[in-house]
Amino acid sequence: MNKEKILITGGSGFLGGYLIRAAMNNFEVIATYCSNKPDYSGISWLPLDLTDTDRIKTAIAETDPAIIIHTAAMTNVDICENRKKRTNTVNIRATEAIAKTAATTGARIIYLSTDLVFDGENPPYSEEDKPTPLSYYGWSKWQGELAVAAANDNHVIVRPSIIYGPPAILGSSFSESLRNAWHDGKVTKLFSDQFRTPIFAGNLASALIELTKGNFEGILHIGGSERTSRHEFGIHLAEALGIGKNLLEEFSISKVDFTAKRPKDVSMNIEFAKSVLKTELYDCREGIRKAYS
Repeated sequence: MNKEKILITGGSGFLGGYLIRAAMNNFEVIATYCSNKPDYSGISWLPLDLTDTDRIKTAIAETDPAIIIHTAAMTNVDICENRKKRTNTVNIRATEAIAKTAATTGARIIYLSTDLVFDGENPPYSEEDKPTPLSYYGWSKWQGELAVAAANDNHVIVRPSIIYGPPAILGSSFSESLRNAWHDGKVTKLFSDQFRTPIFAGNLASALIELTKGNFEGILHIGGSERTSRHEFGIHLAEALGIGKNLLEEFSISKVDFTAKRPKDVSMNIEFAKSVLKTELYDCREGIRKAYS
C-alpha cells in the first residue's frame, strides 16, 4: 500500500528534523533544503529556494503531496528588521505561493507562524486575539497567516513559542545554546522579565503530525503548558543537566538595545489546542526530561 506524501519545507532546520523523524513511519517524506543537503537517508530531499516562486509552484506540482507542513522562513528577528524586502519575499510571498499551489493540487497545508505576532500587552493570548506585532518578523508571519487563510480552506495555522531540545538531524535551539555555553563553563545571562510558553520540539512535531489527519481548520496556539521566563527555563534545564546555578545570571530585557522590538509577555492560552489535540502538551520540566533523558 502506497503511503501518502508529505512535503516538509525547512527539512534541514531544527523543527524540520523532528518532523521528518515523526512522519517517516506513516508518510512518504519529501523535505526541502536551501543550499546544503543533509546527510540523512530514508526520505527524498528537494532543493528549494523560497525566493523563486515559480520553482515553488513547480516543485509542489511535481511532487504532488497530500500534506504540506511549511516551516521554512527567515526567523532571525533583527535580520528581518534590517532586510525587509527579502523577509517579505521569503516569509510572505513564498508562503502565499505555497498555499495557492496547495489549493490547486488539493493538499492540506499546515503553516508555522509565531507567538511574536502579539505585542505582549494583554497575555495570555488566545486564538481569538488580534495580532499586534512589534517587529517586522512578527508582521511578516502574520501576513503569511492571512495569505494561507485566503488561499486554501484546508489549512491549519499554528503559532508556537520558543522551541527547545537537542537537534534531531540538524539545527540548534535555545536550550542547546545554553548547554553548549555551560559545557564551556560560561555564565549565561537570561531574561527574568520576558515570558513565553516554551515547547519541546518533539512534542510540537507530534502535535503537527496529528494535525495532518482529521478535519480541523483554523488557528491553534501550540506551546508548552507553562508560562515561564528564559531564566526560569534555564534553571529547569540546569537542574536536569546537573549544572550549577552559578552559571546562570538574571538579566532584564530592558537592558538590551535590540534592532527590533521584543514583547515582554507573549505567553499563550493553549486550552483550545488541548481540546483539539490528543497529543499531551508538556510543561517545562517534563519537556526537558523528554528532550534530554
